Amino acid sequence: MADDSSVTATWPMFGAALTNGTPFRSVGSVPLRTNSGSSFGAVDLYSRDSSSATLDAVIDDAAEVGEVMATSLVDAAGVAGLRGAISRWMQSPSANHRFRVWSAVGMMMAHAGEPSRDAHGGWTW
Repeated sequence: MADDSSVTATWPMFGAALTNGTPFRSVGSVPLRTNSGSSFGAVDLYSRDSSSATLDAVIDDAAEVGEVMATSLVDAAGVAGLRGAISRWMQSPSANHRFRVWSAVGMMMAHAGEPSRDAHGGWTW
């Protein structure tokens, strides 16, 4: 869960894009997990409310929906099928572009000893 001030403080580029380019002001994320507890994705919830109170009120319900979604996906595709789908996405042009950014941020983090929010500085992507 992140309200508008924590989104902007933690992820300045994302916070600016969120508040300047959308009506949304807070965000919550619910992990999708296999039966063994391994995460394989997430469901993100967005609210126009600048506090996370609106999302706090529904996060338990969202977690239940996420659990049903995860179970359905695992049942339909199996864990191996999910790994294959995720692997195919990771090879897509969109993901490859992001990997270059993530790699550069990782290099900056390692070189400067800074967390990711500081390592990407003013970069846009």
